[in-house]
Amino acid sequence: MIIDFSFGNYKSFKDIQTLSMQAAKIKSKYPEVDKQNVFQSEIGISLLKSKAIFGANASGKSNVAEALLVFLKIIQRSINDEEILNKSIEPFLLNIHSYKEPVFFQMNFILDQTHYRYGFEAFRDRIANEWLFGTPNKKEVYFFIREGMEIKINEKRFKEGNELDSIDRSELSLLRENSLFLGVVAALGGKLSRKISRFFNKKIGVISGIYHPFLNVAFTNFETFESRMTDLLKSIDSGIVGLKKIEIDSKQSSKMVQYQEEDEKNGYLEVQKKVYDEEGQVVDIIGMEMSRSEAEGTKKLIGLAPFIFNVLDNSEGGILVIDEFDARLHPRLSQKIVALFNSELTNPNNAQLIFITHDSNFLDSKLLRRDQIVFVEKDKKGVSSIHSLVEFKGIRNDASFEKDYLKGKYGAVPTLNQLDQLFMNPQS
Repeated sequence: MIIDFSFGNYKSFKDIQTLSMQAAKIKSKYPEVDKQNVFQSEIGISLLKSKAIFGANASGKSNVAEALLVFLKIIQRSINDEEILNKSIEPFLLNIHSYKEPVFFQMNFILDQTHYRYGFEAFRDRIANEWLFGTPNKKEVYFFIREGMEIKINEKRFKEGNELDSIDRSELSLLRENSLFLGVVAALGGKLSRKISRFFNKKIGVISGIYHPFLNVAFTNFETFESRMTDLLKSIDSGIVGLKKIEIDSKQSSKMVQYQEEDEKNGYLEVQKKVYDEEGQVVDIIGMEMSRSEAEGTKKLIGLAPFIFNVLDNSEGGILVIDEFDARLHPRLSQKIVALFNSELTNPNNAQLIFITHDSNFLDSKLLRRDQIVFVEKDKKGVSSIHSLVEFKGIRNDASFEKDYLKGKYGAVPTLNQLDQLFMNPQS
């Protein structure tokens, strides 16, 4: 479970900002919202099941998801890919000092009934600092602290890190200026470091709601979720009777490659639909290739389904982050997906959803609490910042969040006056 994620000096974010999943000490106007949307973690911290991120175009809200994705990529790949820092680290460039400083990442999370805090600071060519703290009892203690290539290890709490002295020196070549110490210890068999690395790599998913190869995901996971994906399709289109996976052998593939989508090299999904006569009677069933016959929203929904099923089914919970969540989806459908995460019935393991959206329909106190709503805004210097609705003073629980937001009361909306001028004063 995520408590919070902090990052700074990354893209449009100059200063350290925190996206918190910890519930504020507030009460919703609707008691059912408090009951459904908040859960008590195993260590007694109240956490949110979902978080909505709003902001104007070019405000930097997608950079929140990108920062988390980069954090996870570096953890996953720094051992094997010596160029991962150079490819991923993008400091804030609109300040004469910031671009010379390291990028900051840190996550507070709960694993095996323990609160951990792990993070690092990185330049494009090296790790500047790295740290792991934990609260196995009531007081937080360090497990290891790294400054450059100097590493201080808590022998009592992180024995596996201290045992590296007994490892063959050829294996210790994994520890470089541009690799993470956590990853090195995990690669060499450290029990705790492997658990933590697995949490980052397996329990947290970050996807784009526009650019992700959704149908490829649905194709790959078809056998696992066949009946549920079929039922999902039937629920939005009464003319659909089934969903089928069509595999393409290598000979067919070479013949069809010029007609294929990028994510259809191994096969495709076929939607089976009813054929009617003039009297409205079903006379046949026809198979139609999904990528060519279905609307973009339908394809996205089917592609999202495996991610949603996976995280909600996981007995240990998980975290799903979706950028451009509402793109191509009907508002009622996107609201229903969020409701799945907020429900005790459909989300018994307390999976968490973080989504970036323009859909102001989510600004409804019947759907979300104030601490589940955050705004990203960019100032005149190009600096983005994050503000939770709960931080705004004088906002009543029965206020119209949507109406106030569209009026600009919370900021994070586009300024359109200059757009009028472009059309009022056309150049000759």
